Amino acid sequence: MVFTLAGYATGEHKDVPDARSKAISFHESVTAQLDKLSLLRTVRVLTRR
Repeated sequence: MVFTLAGYATGEHKDVPDARSKAISFHESVTAQLDKLSLLRTVRVLTRR
């Protein structure tokens, strides 16, 4: 079984936007999204039963 970070963290299958060749503000928003997904993933792993 293969999971994406977003799929595992939220249960939704959606892609993280590609920040390549985008403005720095776009990079910052993608980084914030990845930070949130990483935290959600950690919570999910730690609360598994």
